[in-house]
Order: sequence, then structure tokens, then C-alpha cells
Amino acid sequence: MEHIVAGRPGADLAAVRVVRSHPVALQQCAAWLGARPGCRAEACADSATAAQIVADGDDPTAAAICSEEAASR
Repeated sequence: MEHIVAGRPGADLAAVRVVRSHPVALQQCAAWLGARPGCRAEACADSATAAQIVADGDDPTAAAICSEEAASR
């Protein structure tokens, strides 16, 4: 599966402070996450749920690692 980083419309990737996803996806993206000091990972049941939480929220510093399909819902 190919992952993307999905955030709120207009959000700045450099401002992301929390990234949500399934634990396996977070592990697969550990190097990317590790290169972002101050950014913490939060596990969710699955990446689609993580994308929905970010989409439903209003936090411009939150993002999800998910599929493009999950981000577009």
C-alpha cells in the first residue's frame, strides 16, 4: 500500500505535531516521523479511522498517514 500524509485543507506540513494511523503504518513510516522533531505518533484502529478523525477535527497541526482513497472520503 502506498501511504500519503493527509491533513486539514490549507494545513502546513511543517506545522504538523501529531500524526495518526494504524500502528503498522506508523512503523512503516518511522524514518519519516523520526525526521520531524516535535511530531508525535498516535495509533488508531486503522488508517481510514485516522483520516476520518483528522477530517472531522479542526486541528491544523494534525495529520493522518493513510491511503489516498481514505483521505478523499
